[in-house]
Amino acid sequence: MIEVITEYNDFLGLSESWNSVLEKSRNDSVFLTFEWMQAWWKVFGKDKQLLVILVKDDSGTITGIAPLMLHKRKVSFIYNHHSSYADFIICADAKPVLEAVIGYLKENKRQWDIIELENIPKESSNYPVLIGLLKREKFFLAVKDGLRSPFIRIEHGWEKYFCSRPKKFRKNSRNIINRISKFSHSVEKFTDLRDDAGILNTVFKISGKSWKTLRRKPQDLQEENEFILELNRAIAEKKWRQIWVLNLEGKPIAYEYHLRYKDTIYALKADFDEEYGDFSPGAVLDHSIMKDYFSDGLREYDLCGHDDAYKMKWTELARDHAVLCTYQKNFYGLAFYLLDYRVMYTLKNIFKKYALLRRIKRYYLRMR
Repeated sequence: MIEVITEYNDFLGLSESWNSVLEKSRNDSVFLTFEWMQAWWKVFGKDKQLLVILVKDDSGTITGIAPLMLHKRKVSFIYNHHSSYADFIICADAKPVLEAVIGYLKENKRQWDIIELENIPKESSNYPVLIGLLKREKFFLAVKDGLRSPFIRIEHGWEKYFCSRPKKFRKNSRNIINRISKFSHSVEKFTDLRDDAGILNTVFKISGKSWKTLRRKPQDLQEENEFILELNRAIAEKKWRQIWVLNLEGKPIAYEYHLRYKDTIYALKADFDEEYGDFSPGAVLDHSIMKDYFSDGLREYDLCGHDDAYKMKWTELARDHAVLCTYQKNFYGLAFYLLDYRVMYTLKNIFKKYALLRRIKRYYLRMR
């Protein structure tokens, strides 16, 4: 038995049941909470249609949630790059739940041309089941590489962990700390929402002076700030938010915006004032934050996003994700599949490969 939620007011009524199912599932994460979804939809859902599918057992109890949306004839997760991953929320046997979801989408195939499920963790118990069912339905299926997100398991003390890092990295870290230590500096941690406007104003000011700002469209930056504000409202009572700020000579020059959900920290956003780039403010802040988290009873620090070089200096661990694309079983679907997957995706991987070779060559020449 299924129920399909397409109206926002009906979606709001799912708050308690949504998180109850999530807590019983195997993939409990802040990115799948109702609070996250609600904040995301308020900011990014303006031109999209909700398509949340609830799967229920014979007693009417929800056993699975498909957090989907419809946009320009594409079915996808309620997701964009602000989330590190997405998945189905299932607290029972995954196969009948996913069969019900796929069955609904198959019956309503006139609504969509492509189903694109972005960044499902490959370690998710739903992942192999989903692929098996899609292959069984004989859809045109493309499995693309998704994010490779670094994370740190917090199992031992800080000293032991830091000593496990490469010698060159430890030396560089100490040099960076010694350089900024010649000046008056401090690291502050903000968890109290009573001065929410003040600390968020600081965050937005630093972001406005970041090198990343030059790469963003003004509209994207505005939406990003709106999302942070909406997320803060949604989680105000949860006290998940942690903001870290590095001050130099009394001036805020860098920050990191994190969420603490249960025993995991999620690193969502970070920026620094480009004027102070010579001090490596991001590295200074990272060092202080890491040291604190190793004494805070946490299980994991999820660095989120891509496996950027500066993140991989802290860990060898990363989660692989996949993007599953399903195309209609008709001529149009076949043409779309061949163009999107067999041509464009293949070319993209070739270009990435050559870009990697160029980076290796530059590194080799520098080391000579």
